[in-house]
Amino acid sequence: MFITLCIGIVPYLYGLNHPNPYNTLSSYCKAHNYIVQSCSMAYRLLMAIACIDRYLHTSNNISRQEMLNIRVTYRIIIITTIVCLCLSIHVSIWSDISGNICTITSVPIVIYNNIYVFIVSGLIPIPIMLICALLIQRNLANKRKNVERMRNIRGREHQQKDRQVLLMLSVQILVYLISNLPWLGIMSYLVFTYNQIKSPYQNTIESLIRYFFYFLAYTYPVVSFYMYTLSSRTFRRELMKMLKSALICYRKQSIAPVLGHTTRIQYPAN
Repeated sequence: MFITLCIGIVPYLYGLNHPNPYNTLSSYCKAHNYIVQSCSMAYRLLMAIACIDRYLHTSNNISRQEMLNIRVTYRIIIITTIVCLCLSIHVSIWSDISGNICTITSVPIVIYNNIYVFIVSGLIPIPIMLICALLIQRNLANKRKNVERMRNIRGREHQQKDRQVLLMLSVQILVYLISNLPWLGIMSYLVFTYNQIKSPYQNTIESLIRYFFYFLAYTYPVVSFYMYTLSSRTFRRELMKMLKSALICYRKQSIAPVLGHTTRIQYPAN
């Protein structure tokens, strides 16, 4: 998603005082739309798969916990990325500059692209995230019952970690819905009203709303750090440990040259 942020936002910032290459260079227009869309779709699908992974790891069934090991996870990431790169190939073919705007020039491809974005960005990940949140809550409730039976300190610690996992997932789903549902809504609206005759004023208003919701969708990966920091005590604790370790290493590296250049006292020969 970092690649999407850089490619998607940097040209608009550069275009504030210079000609925007996104609306002037045809090759950049094609590459921009293809990379941004394929990376965004892969990111959303992988996020849904991550929710499934959390559900499996909170299960009491050991066989379910071992389903998504590191090797399987790498394979899923590679396969998902390749599939998204293949499904978004139409963007690089039919994207071009028309009227000083980089857009898809074919009407059927525009309709297909909007439907594709709606399905991959909303219809697939949102239900998976919501269902996984309910299943994780059920798994944690079952674990809580077992902890209450055991009543030991370690059980209470695991219970607090499980609550933080559920809280982080709930906040993640809420922020995703707030940042992406408006974009999915405007994409659906454009599909159903594409053949309608609109006035220039209406086209301007729709373009303004579309760009606003487009940039709103980028807020989710940007606020992920703050979202996890505010919702998880364990994440804050581990972050402080990492910062302290980095500070200690920096101090050792800054002191080492001073200690290495110690002066030697030379005595005169007899």
